[in-house]
Amino acid sequence: MKRFHNIKTFMIATFFLMAVSPAFAQHVPIPLPTWPLDSVVNRSVHRYQVPGDPFYTRPSWFIWNVYGGRLYFDQAATMLAGNGLTDTLRGVENNTTTMFVKWDIGTALDTGYVYVTEISADGCERNPRDFGKYQGMRIKITAPPKVRFIDDETIICSNYDSARVIVEIDGMPPYDLVYSVNGESFNRHITEADLFDWDADGQVNNISFPVRGMTHITSDTVIVFELLEASSGGVPGNVLPNYPNHTVIGHVQPPAPIIFPSNLEVTRGQSPTYSFLNAGVNPVAWFWELHHEFDGLVYSEETRNMSIPLNFSPARYFWRATYLDNYGCISLPDSLWIELFNQPYIQFSDSTTSIVNCSAVSLIPDEKFEFIVEYYGARSYDFTWEVYDYNGNLVDAGELRYQSNRRNIITVNNNFINDELPEMNRPWKVVIKTADNEETNVEVIIRDSDIEGGRDERIIMIHPKPVILDGIDFAN
Repeated sequence: MKRFHNIKTFMIATFFLMAVSPAFAQHVPIPLPTWPLDSVVNRSVHRYQVPGDPFYTRPSWFIWNVYGGRLYFDQAATMLAGNGLTDTLRGVENNTTTMFVKWDIGTALDTGYVYVTEISADGCERNPRDFGKYQGMRIKITAPPKVRFIDDETIICSNYDSARVIVEIDGMPPYDLVYSVNGESFNRHITEADLFDWDADGQVNNISFPVRGMTHITSDTVIVFELLEASSGGVPGNVLPNYPNHTVIGHVQPPAPIIFPSNLEVTRGQSPTYSFLNAGVNPVAWFWELHHEFDGLVYSEETRNMSIPLNFSPARYFWRATYLDNYGCISLPDSLWIELFNQPYIQFSDSTTSIVNCSAVSLIPDEKFEFIVEYYGARSYDFTWEVYDYNGNLVDAGELRYQSNRRNIITVNNNFINDELPEMNRPWKVVIKTADNEETNVEVIIRDSDIEGGRDERIIMIHPKPVILDGIDFAN
């Protein structure tokens, strides 16, 4: 009790001297800008120790002042010092003084300070206008940590295997975080070096939980993260109500669509429609890519049914089709090979020449003439041919439809009779008359159809039947 009485008497005397002497008016700005700056969490308790002048043999008196907190004698902040804002203490061994401050501003102010002045045991002190009179520290007071997930759901498609679950935490590190994964709790200590700008918002205030191993899942998998507690320096923080939980869905990559196998051969410039025999499982968008057999991607589009002018060089190509499902996952692909051709044409093969033969010997033809017809272009195709006699009269005709072979043999029966006089060889003509393929508005060229004796026709030259004009001379 005597200790506190002496302190009170000393403080009254000190304040009296300061009041009656204008020379001792304080002109030093508090806090000094040169004081070091430290950061603390609001409501946290910190210990401060100040060494006094080492040349005094008796402990000095130390006047403590705080702004933005309360002074305490103990770490637990149960023994208030003075009125909490200022107190005068006698130094202890080695002329040092120690005080605890619980930083708790309770206002919009985010910067406080604590400082000490020393008065020797015999009453000596520096002038109040002397900057050296005050030893202090500026304090950046931050709120307790606030933590949340940046969103509530992550979908990992099995073909991508892994993803990051990102947490945003604001405050002053280090932090201690308690969280659970599918109900099992874990603790994580987070230092400033652990923080990163994972959400690319320009602030280094994120940690992440990598989730891996989805490549081999055979059914959808669910992992639930929950933030339970966050603290800094022992001060409890807040788990924000927006996104305290995060659900990870491991989604099996959807199966491939099935392209309807049509229009496998196409004339350059045509626009056939490619559609799906099976459009996929829960599709929301479809993606088509056309690849050259050797040179890679030449066209792509997002659409359900693909139809574009195929104005590419004649070659082999393949369509590659995928879709996006309602989980946002890209399916396995399906492919369809196609081949582009220039304008189709048809002709008699160069290996098939004109034929020379005799008149038919029977009214029932048993002799046949064969001609090879060649086609180049998209299939299937049809063509017709006609046969004319030496007078230009139509004497035979035939057709082949829905052909998929590029070489076909047409057969002409030998029912040609050459019995007119004078006796001479006479030509019958086989002509490719019409041709078309299954595409719309595509002309199949009959090569040399405008040239006499061209590749659109072949000749069957018929000898006359032999006739005995003289009687038989039976020699003796």
